Amino acid sequence: TDHLLEKGHRLLVHLSSSNGDEDLQKIRPNCLRVEGFRRAVEQKGRWLFLPEDEFFRQWPAFDRRSVLGITVCRRQPKLEFLQRFFETRTVPDALVCPNDALAVDAILTALAFDLRVPRDFAITGYDNDPSSRLPSVDLTTAEQDLPGICRAAVEALVKMIEQPGCEVSGRTFPSRLFIRSSSGR
Repeated sequence: TDHLLEKGHRLLVHLSSSNGDEDLQKIRPNCLRVEGFRRAVEQKGRWLFLPEDEFFRQWPAFDRRSVLGITVCRRQPKLEFLQRFFETRTVPDALVCPNDALAVDAILTALAFDLRVPRDFAITGYDNDPSSRLPSVDLTTAEQDLPGICRAAVEALVKMIEQPGCEVSGRTFPSRLFIRSSSGR
């Protein structure tokens, strides 16, 4: 998000999702990503958290003169959401996806509407999936510390087995940013 804002993108749409009727803001990985997006946007402008239906009621009338970040709580299956989104023929300056698979799907769906990345909008993912490195995708993404996460999970599991009832605190791990052409104008 910081990188996108530094490149001058002003209207950023952050896609997130919930599992059924669960509150998105209570699901830890989603909560942390939403919070990081919110903090970065609020340093430069305004942030909104909108359910999907409310987002589509207001889109594409959002002001592009100042920085605005919108987290959309997506409930539709991803392809239906992306189809509906690109049918509006209005795109944000940048689309922030929670994973590379959704970002690649967004790039491919946009092509059906003659929208191109980065010509018409920027896009980012998260995972550094091998598909993100394909020349036709060239996705700006972040890579998680999977070995560190796995080690911590095993340590927590062993602790819970050895000490039933003990509490294991949540941890965060650094990500490594890979800047590619999808985040440029």
